[in-house]
Amino acid sequence: MEETLDFYNNQAENYFDETRNLILSTEISRFVKLCPKNSRVLDIGPGSGRDLKEFSKAGLYAIGIDVSENMAHVASEYSNCEVFVSNVDNLPFKNNEFSGIWAKASLHHIPSSHIKKSMKEINRVQKKGGVFYSSVKIGQGEKLVDINNYKRFYSFYSLEGYGKLLEGSGYRIFDIYVSKSINPKRPDDFINVFARKD
Repeated sequence: MEETLDFYNNQAENYFDETRNLILSTEISRFVKLCPKNSRVLDIGPGSGRDLKEFSKAGLYAIGIDVSENMAHVASEYSNCEVFVSNVDNLPFKNNEFSGIWAKASLHHIPSSHIKKSMKEINRVQKKGGVFYSSVKIGQGEKLVDINNYKRFYSFYSLEGYGKLLEGSGYRIFDIYVSKSINPKRPDDFINVFARKD
């Protein structure tokens, strides 16, 4: 995890430049429609802040959290939304606070031995019936990946395995599918899930 934090703290500006225009328009539009107007939504690991900005433009009250102080600053500056520096295991929010939670390509940085604890905390801050969107890289095992002379940690998932994780964490899945990355520099396959808190 320390290697991943070092990457994002040291590469925040480069990551912003590379990803701010990579908008998941289909998933964002669907997420927005599933959330009540003016409701509070949480973006876990907002990266450049591009999705926070889209949520805010659509009339949602969007907040972010990022473990990287530098990424949190970049995301907040770009989106004009509040972004807290926090890890997923100790979210600085009340129970049942968010109608929607968005975790695009962030939860796969958490070790598989720890992910159930993180999912319990995510579930805690989400309203009953609230929509949860997440995406993770498809594959097997865990490994450190070299990017720009820094290492990033990844936990990879199978479609079945990730579905079971969410269902075991108090979520009812209503759509799960695989898609290609929209980042031409990293053509990975991602598992995408839309679910609701039971």
